[in-house]
Amino acid sequence: MKKPSTKNLMALRKRVEPFSREIKFDESLFESLASAICSQQLSLKAAATIHSRFKALFKNQKPEAEAALKLTHAELRAVGLSEAKAKAIRDLSEKTISGIVPDDNLAMKLTDTELIERLTQVRGIGKWTVEMILIFRYKRPDVWPVDDLGVQKGFRLLFPELKFKTAKDLQPLADFWAGNRSELAWYCWRAIEELEVQTLTAVPLAWQQRKLLLWLQGDKIIRLDFSRSEKKPKPIWPGVIKTSKTETKKWQKILEHSLKAGVSAEHLQLTGTPFQQQVWAAIATITWGKTKTYQEIAEMLGNPKGVRAVAGACGANPTPLLIPCHRVVGVGNLGGFSGGLPLKRMLLAAEKR
Repeated sequence: MKKPSTKNLMALRKRVEPFSREIKFDESLFESLASAICSQQLSLKAAATIHSRFKALFKNQKPEAEAALKLTHAELRAVGLSEAKAKAIRDLSEKTISGIVPDDNLAMKLTDTELIERLTQVRGIGKWTVEMILIFRYKRPDVWPVDDLGVQKGFRLLFPELKFKTAKDLQPLADFWAGNRSELAWYCWRAIEELEVQTLTAVPLAWQQRKLLLWLQGDKIIRLDFSRSEKKPKPIWPGVIKTSKTETKKWQKILEHSLKAGVSAEHLQLTGTPFQQQVWAAIATITWGKTKTYQEIAEMLGNPKGVRAVAGACGANPTPLLIPCHRVVGVGNLGGFSGGLPLKRMLLAAEKR
């Protein structure tokens, strides 16, 4: 099989946190496995709540197998653990005391296969859980968790030319990285995060019978177009472009509030030079129905000779209307506007009605 292109992997390496090989134990293996049991099939918030309640049973002491074994089934259930999880905690305690679950010194000497064989004897602990222990606790370099859906999705993003249908099919595709497949899994997970971070969302809006298109990256505004046919921004890999009409109501309300009451500080966080950002912040203070000249904006910034620079910053404004540069005019004339002078006249006239 031909070695796949590493273009995407190399690009990702430059943007995200690298895989750490530093081994650091903040808690015992018993605690890590108990946490895994508490967290199974729950949201992060619910898992954190139940795990916190579980730890509180130990009276400000670190959870230990001997103490856990003294807890009654009712006490375990009372903190929110299901019937199966309460039984799993008791089984984990018993197998830790008996030595099936090793301490860290012994675990470090066992092979990946030996540790998987031991730990999966514990009720509620499957192969995937042990693989996560191997990768993140013991920093084993060559663990390849093919059953992990994030690894599968991230691998498809990184290497679209390598096709597979099942976890079994995925297993041999990482042979090129044999010896470092834990790191490869790390970047598969990071690719999923980058997909969310880099994806651009187009939200249809309208104002004064004009169809607009608001572009978001996450919750951050990056651009507002005066038509829905302008050239689309290009997302950074692995981002994609999607359209979300479900966001229209929310952002239409924000647009109208910004025009009439002023844009909020969070929506002023735009990419631009320090001077452009100063100009945009000054423009944002111009209230509904009012105007200021380019000269007045320049004087507000302590740069009375910077009229042309102010006009340039207005032209570079990526979010007209939210930052109302249509309210900036020349002396005795309308000046310019990225949406065109007819639209500028209409917007100003609408605010004087």
